[in-house]
Formats: sequence, structure tokens, C-alpha cells
Amino acid sequence: MALETDVIALRPTWLQWFVDKMRPTDFAVGMWHHEQFVNPSCTLYRGEVLRDMMEWCKNHPDPNVLRWGPLFGKTQLISERQPARDYKDWFGEQIEWIAGPFAEKRGWAAGTVLREAPSGQEKGPGWYEPGQQLHHWAVEKGYTYAVCPYLTTDINNLPLQTLYGATIPDPQRQLEAVEMFGKAETAHLWGGTRALDILKHPVTCQFVKSHTPEWLAREARFWRHVVPSDIQTQTLDLIRKWGWHITGQGTDYVSDRDREAAVFVKECYEHGGVTW
Repeated sequence: MALETDVIALRPTWLQWFVDKMRPTDFAVGMWHHEQFVNPSCTLYRGEVLRDMMEWCKNHPDPNVLRWGPLFGKTQLISERQPARDYKDWFGEQIEWIAGPFAEKRGWAAGTVLREAPSGQEKGPGWYEPGQQLHHWAVEKGYTYAVCPYLTTDINNLPLQTLYGATIPDPQRQLEAVEMFGKAETAHLWGGTRALDILKHPVTCQFVKSHTPEWLAREARFWRHVVPSDIQTQTLDLIRKWGWHITGQGTDYVSDRDREAAVFVKECYEHGGVTW
């Protein structure tokens, strides 16, 4: 089961609900992504398909090029990233980011005609969505997929949450956690993961920047609604005692930008009722 960090379970039956919808020929059960594939935000996968694709990725290290672009044309030589390394040695060590069911970025050879054309490839060189190549790889292998019942609420075309197995009407507004429990199997809260990008790197996308405060305030509200009160108390006590910040991109160095980002996130959480 692939679950993004901004997914919550709403019924004890949620996992069995997904399992019951998987047919013998399906490789996945999930929602239909706007990029025209079943995406891994809240999706049940057949394990043998994931393992088969992983083996395929490992056993087909060539060609030495990324091809996720218009007409599957050559977009970037991998050797340009690691010019001083032997490709096979580098591929074996770094396979997590370049290959695998959810990370495969190499696309297909120029001239390939797929059963379902990936819409993302027209966005330019190197464009891909996690799990997009897995989807098309599995379809080419003859697998089917199940698009389960779901409902996405939105305001002015801004998606807010996708409810899987929902039994409530679309109110065109942001539902609170307490309104959703028992009314759907799971919920994917749009923007929850993207809202924390600021802790990793400068955010330049205006869409993400403009909605980050409301997304983070929502995270704080849901945290207060869902997490047991004793765990909340312990968490906040630990933050008060040890502080709360990040250490940059995998290093011990904390820049002024990192500190400013942490302060900004704290302010957003305060708007959602979480203070320390």
C-alpha cells in the first residue's frame, strides 16, 4: 500500500476495502491522476508487479540516458551528472533515484508507441510523476488497473482533499477531520506534503507559496483533532526542551534560510492552534 504522508485512514475497514476492489488482472487500485495514470498517493499495488519492475530496472541499465520528454527523445545523458564514474558502478549505487517502480525516470526509446500515452511527457525533458512509468510499464505488460470510487472536494478549482469510498456529498469546502471520520475509507489531503517543501529548499512556485499557510494551518488543526492528547503534550514538551529546526539537505549545517523557514512554519501552525 502506497500512502503519502498527508493521507489519513477514516474507517477500520479501509485496507480491506482496497483489497476487495483488486481484480486478478489488476496491478493497482487507486484514483485517476490528472496526469492520466493511477498515482501512488493512496494506492494498493500488487507486490509481484513491483518486484518484477524492480528486477527489470536492475537488469536493463542501458541506455545511458533519460528519455522522459516529447517523443521520448534523449533529454540528458546520465554521464553528465557523474562524468568521472563508471556508469554501471554508479547505477548500482544510485539506483534508488534513477530506477525502480516509483523512481524510474528513463522513459522509453524514441519512436515507442504505448497503449496509453503519458501526458506528462509533453511537459518537457525529464518530466515525470512518481509511479507514472510504473503505470505504463504494467499496462504494456498486459495488466489492468481499477479506479476506485473517490470524491475530490475543491474551492475555485483548488483541490482540497480526495475521499476514497466517500458517502458524503461534495460540499465545495474544506472538510475538517471530525467531519470525515466514518464517512470515507481514507482521505488524501492535497498540498500537505508540498507545504513542507520550504524546509528543504527555497520555494519558487507561486501556487505552492500562496497556499502553504492554509495547508500548514490545516495540518495543525488535523493534528489537534486526531492525535491523542497525551501524545500532543509529550511532543510539544520535547519541542520546547530541544527546539525545532532542520539541518539543511542532509547536513549538520543550519543556514539563516533554514531558520527563517522554521519560523514561518511555526507561525502557520499557530494559526491552526498548535503553539510551543
